[in-house]
Amino acid sequence: MVHELSSADPFDLTGRVAVITGSTRGMGLAAAQLLADHGARVALVGRQLEGCEAAADEVNARFDEPRALPVACNIGKEDDRQRLFDAVLAAWGRIDILLCNASLNIWIGPIAELEEGVLRKTLDMNVIANHALMKLVLPGMVERGWGRIVTTTSIVGSVLGSPTDAAYAASKAALEALTKCVAVEHGARGVRANVIAPGTFRTEMARSLWDSPEHMAVYEAHNPVPRPGEPEEFAGLALLLCSDAAGYLNGQMIPLDGGYTVAWRT
Repeated sequence: MVHELSSADPFDLTGRVAVITGSTRGMGLAAAQLLADHGARVALVGRQLEGCEAAADEVNARFDEPRALPVACNIGKEDDRQRLFDAVLAAWGRIDILLCNASLNIWIGPIAELEEGVLRKTLDMNVIANHALMKLVLPGMVERGWGRIVTTTSIVGSVLGSPTDAAYAASKAALEALTKCVAVEHGARGVRANVIAPGTFRTEMARSLWDSPEHMAVYEAHNPVPRPGEPEEFAGLALLLCSDAAGYLNGQMIPLDGGYTVAWRT
């Protein structure tokens, strides 16, 4: 079977529709902007409509016609997920790309003190909700013979353990495994599923890390690229994984960390 690109430019996303959760700021917004720059129409998803609208305005300011759709959605709620799915289909008729970037980290502490309810809430948001979103979009992707699912995990859980982030690490490891199963099950049907595992990035969610001299002293001392990542660098990898250029890249977890985890293992 000979693979044919949908465009002479393998990064051209013209005609594609992307749903990006956690995209009102930081890495998700940077990815939305870059995908839109390459022709995609993007649904910007966050809990608060005001934030979604502000992000969509920022993206749409680049173009003569709107390419961003703001959709308020708590992905942890079934009704909200269905509303998101319905809103995107009503606007654009399809979903070709799902970038699961929304995340929850509500517990820092020792495993012996981690309450079951906290662990369940973390797993519900970081794993169960993303599985539910995949179930909504996969039938259309399979029917059209083309789809991209990209999940955001973390080097904590995907590569490293942690003495204080057990719930978060466990949820990210589970999400990685789920994504790989999608890749195996649906690769022959034109769907590609891959994982981005960031290190420390300069985002609001990770402020407690990159704003900590103690953390950064260790991170930079063991990192061949001694600095935090920038949202635009996440966006570049997301663009690759969401495009035809990644047609033979499937079921992979890519640490996006400047080489931090490689340096630790050498």
